[in-house]
Amino acid sequence: PHCRYYPTLTTGATSNQSGQPASSSELSSCDDAVLTALAQAGVFQTGTDRSLISLFDADQQYVVAEATPSSRLLPSVRSGDCRQPLWLCGTSIPRSHGVCELSLLGENTIQTDGAGSEASTELPLTLADDLVIDPRFCSKPYCQPGTLCRFYAAVPIRTRRGINIGVYCVINETPGKVWTDEYTQTLRDISHTIMDHLESKRLGELHRRN
Repeated sequence: PHCRYYPTLTTGATSNQSGQPASSSELSSCDDAVLTALAQAGVFQTGTDRSLISLFDADQQYVVAEATPSSRLLPSVRSGDCRQPLWLCGTSIPRSHGVCELSLLGENTIQTDGAGSEASTELPLTLADDLVIDPRFCSKPYCQPGTLCRFYAAVPIRTRRGINIGVYCVINETPGKVWTDEYTQTLRDISHTIMDHLESKRLGELHRRN
C-alpha cells in the first residue's frame, strides 16, 4: 500500500542493510517539506529530540521524513547543512532491524486509554523508556549501547480502511522521559494529519495523470 501514497519510495531510498546508520553526509531531508514540518511539530509538542515518519512494505522500513528542533523546513536539505545531522532519513532498512515494526503490527503496545469500543479504535501507543534494556527491542541493531535512540514513543499511520502503512515516532537520546496522555494524543493527531496529507497528494497525482 505504501507505493500508492509515496510512488518514489522504492526508487528514491538508499538501501542500508548494515544495521548501522548511514553516513550522514549521504543523507538529505524529505523532498516534501510538509512532512518534515509535521514530524517537527511532534518534537516541539512533546519535548523530544527527534522524530521519524516511516512507511513499510513486506520487508523494508522506509524512513521518508526526519526532524529535529532545528530542522529547516525546505525540501531536500543536505544533512551537512542541518544544525543537527540526519540519522536515517531517505534510507530503507530491514523491518527486523528497526523498532517501528512493533508499532506497525500493533503488537505488545501500551494502551493509555481505558477499555471500550471507542478506545479500541484509537491508534495504539508503543512506548519504551529505554530501548537498550527493553526486552522487546534490546537485541535489535539500532538499540545497542551508543545509539541515538533511547526513549521511544510511536503510533501507526493508518488509512481510512484501517490498514497500517507506516509509523510516526518521537525519540530521545536519553532514557526515561516523562510521558503524558496529552503527548499520546499529540502523536495521534499528527499521525492522522500525515495520513490526510499523503492521501491528498495521492489524489492530486491521480487527477494530474487523468
